[in-house]
Amino acid sequence: MPLPGLALAAALAATPAPRVAAERIAVLTPSAAWSPACADPSRRNEDKLQQQCLFLETLADEARAGVLAAVKGAGYVVMTRENTAQLLKEMGSSASCAEGECEVETARLIGAAYVVSGNVTFLEGSWFITLKLHETKTASLLQTSPRTRAATQIQMADAIRTLTEAMVRKGLKLPSHDGTLEFDVAEEDAQVLLDGVEIGRGPYRESRTAPEGVHRVLVAKPGYATWESAVHLDPGGRAVVSPRLVELPKATDAKPHGPFYLEASLPGAYTVNYETPGAGSCADGFPSCAGVFASLRAGYRFAPSWAVEASFHTAADMRQQDGVSARTAGNAFGLGAAWAPRANKYFSVAVEAGGISYTREAGGTSTSEPKDKASETTVYGAVEARLDYPLGWFQIGLRAGVFAYSAAGVSSSGANVSGGGAPQPFTVSISGGPMILVPVGVGLRAWF
Repeated sequence: MPLPGLALAAALAATPAPRVAAERIAVLTPSAAWSPACADPSRRNEDKLQQQCLFLETLADEARAGVLAAVKGAGYVVMTRENTAQLLKEMGSSASCAEGECEVETARLIGAAYVVSGNVTFLEGSWFITLKLHETKTASLLQTSPRTRAATQIQMADAIRTLTEAMVRKGLKLPSHDGTLEFDVAEEDAQVLLDGVEIGRGPYRESRTAPEGVHRVLVAKPGYATWESAVHLDPGGRAVVSPRLVELPKATDAKPHGPFYLEASLPGAYTVNYETPGAGSCADGFPSCAGVFASLRAGYRFAPSWAVEASFHTAADMRQQDGVSARTAGNAFGLGAAWAPRANKYFSVAVEAGGISYTREAGGTSTSEPKDKASETTVYGAVEARLDYPLGWFQIGLRAGVFAYSAAGVSSSGANVSGGGAPQPFTVSISGGPMILVPVGVGLRAWF
C-alpha cells in the first residue's frame, strides 16, 4: 500500500505548474522643458510646439525599438506606445514626467516590471539626452546611459536605438550579441559619428564593440561632402568602415555671380608659317615669324560646363618679300563655344570660326617713297586651350591656340626707292593655301 505522502507528492508532480506571466517593460516619452505644454490639448496646435512634441515621441519610438532588440528571445514583453497611452489615459496621467520623479509610479500603475525613461535638454546649440532603466517593484535604478550629445534632432534620433539597447542589456544582465566595427578614417580633423554620437576625430583608426544590427556611420568635415552609410553588423561579426571624403568646391571656385563675362588676351605673341610660296620669308631664312596678337571676347555661360562666345582678334607681323620689308596686319570676328570639365575648375577648351580681313603692305618707309599693298578677306577656324585661376568675379590665366585660314591668292606690284637710287620693282603678294598662326598670351576675364 503506497504511503500517503508519496501519493501526494506524485499528484503534485503530475499537476502542471502555474504559468508565470512575462514581465513587461514600459518605455515612457522622454521629458523636456516643454513636456507640460505637450500635455495641454489647447496648445498642441502651435506649429513649433507640435514639432518639439513629435520629436519626443520619435525618441520614445526609437528607444522602444532598442528595448525590443535587447530583450529579443529573453521572455520579456515590451509595451506598445498605443497600449501605454491608453492605460495612462484611463488613469488620467501622461506618458511624460515633467520633473523626472514619477517614472516608477507611472510604470507601476500600468503593470510594468521595468521602465525606460529619459530627459532631453538643449544647451548652446546642442541636444543632450540621458536614459534610465528602473525596476518598479523596489524603485531600483538598474542602469543609466552616458549623457549623449548630438548636433541635430535627426542625429539624436539615430543614436537612441543603439544607446537604449546597450543600456537594457547591461541593466537586465542579458547576453550580448555584439560585433566589431573597425574604423579607418584618414582625413585630418574629420568628425566621426556612430549612431548619431561622436566617437572621435580623424585620423581615427580604432575598433569598437557594437550590438548586432544596423548602425549609421557619419563622417563630416567642413569643406568636404559628408559621408554617411548604414553598416550591418552580425553577432560576433566584423565590419570595416573606411570612408574617403571628397572636397567641395571653395567659395572662390564656385560659379561667379553672373553668367556673362568679358575677356581680354594681351599682350600675345604668335608664330606664323610662311613656307607657302609667295607668302614671303622671315629674317635669316626661318620658316616662321613672330608677331603680336590681341583678343577681346564676350561670353555667356548657359550650363555649368558650356559657354558661347563672340570674339574679335587683331594681329600684325613683319617679313621680307622680294628684298623689301612687308608688314601684315589683320582683324577677325568669330563665334564659338567653350567647354570645361565639371571635375576640373582650372582647364577649358574653346573652338570658334569666323571671317578674317587682312592687308600686306610693302615699300618705302616715308611719304616720298612709293609703296603698295594687297588685301584679302577669307574665313578662319581656331581652337584654344585655357588654364585659369579663379578669383571670385575675375579669372586670370594662360591662353594657347592654333589659328588657321586659307588665302585665295592676290598680289600688287610697286617700286621701292632706296638710298636715292633708281626705283626697285617688287611684288606684294598673298599666296593661296593654308596659313597657320600659333598665338600664346595671358587672359583676364571679368564676370557680370
